[in-house]
Amino acid sequence: MVGVVWFSPQPLGRNDYKRKTSLPQITTKMVEEMETKQVFPTKEVDVMNIEGGILEREIEEMDTDGEDQSSTPDDDDDDESPVDDESEGGILDQKIEEMDTDGDDEYFDNDDDDGESPIDECGDVLSSGPNRCSWCLRSHKNKPWSSEAVEILSVFIGQEKSKAVQIYGSIEVLNGLDGSRVFDDCSSLEMKFDIKDVEGCLAIKGYVNWAATAFDSFKWYEKQLSSLIHCQHGGFVAIHYSIFEESVRVTIKVLLNLKTRSFDVNPKVWGSLVTQYSHYDYSSRYNKDYYRSVLFKRTQDDLVEISNDLTIPLSRFTIVVPSYSSLIVNVDLSFGISDLKLSCAKMIEIGEGSKTVETNDYLFRIELD
Repeated sequence: MVGVVWFSPQPLGRNDYKRKTSLPQITTKMVEEMETKQVFPTKEVDVMNIEGGILEREIEEMDTDGEDQSSTPDDDDDDESPVDDESEGGILDQKIEEMDTDGDDEYFDNDDDDGESPIDECGDVLSSGPNRCSWCLRSHKNKPWSSEAVEILSVFIGQEKSKAVQIYGSIEVLNGLDGSRVFDDCSSLEMKFDIKDVEGCLAIKGYVNWAATAFDSFKWYEKQLSSLIHCQHGGFVAIHYSIFEESVRVTIKVLLNLKTRSFDVNPKVWGSLVTQYSHYDYSSRYNKDYYRSVLFKRTQDDLVEISNDLTIPLSRFTIVVPSYSSLIVNVDLSFGISDLKLSCAKMIEIGEGSKTVETNDYLFRIELD
């Protein structure tokens, strides 16, 4: 996606995100036209918290060469497959964490990780890994024990000069200024950002605070939210996320078994696997681009082999789902020597174990844990 940096979590705990991407041009008018905004305490930067949709015009009109994209035909919409099943579902919490970029700021670089993963009162590992729970969030199979959680869906970075940059840094979800890595019933939420590019043209360092105990906190639940952070050298970062009052975790595994003998032992696959929630509105291209979770995305020039255990390697496999919603998995895959195509949308409810698509050529299964 042009001008967008997707911080898709990896199976490892801390990751150094180094990504070369062409970032869009922006103007000061984009920030001045923001309507509903709330200023939060920050370090070195200003942060505005807004409900999803306010940034739509500003972001959609950006292109890498500064031209308007609003007139560009939208022929990449490949997620219009009808949903096969109707159900009611739920999901998980997510923590996104990568490496710290410097050691001169005590607040931003307070890392007491001793290499061991503590165990909470529920017996769950409180891991710093981005694909694992950051507090005791129950599996979707335990719907009665749902909890409050936040899900970061995408991060958009825009800068004044259009150029390809290599970025690195960290995005971390905490529960307040003490730097704790474990949420306490989501009484407070803090998202900490420390992102730079290797040439020093981009510097983003700040945090967004949200207090669940505030009198109007209920207004922020179950919405498609955006928070805007101004960069030190121009530009901004837009974080798209949702806060759920009742949610569970879902761990996803995708298997593909090719039956035809002419296929390789480890065939290659390309395409996309993208999830969304049944109760959200995805009618606009903006919502599709920024408020869904990308589990897998490969082009035909960047094929990936299916593992020996028949699983498709996902860039992200653990997500948060509100307990009153179903999870929809949009599938658009090509595989095999003859480039067989599989395009469908599967709706999975909370507590449901799997969904399967089987033909004479292949068996495709989505498993939830």
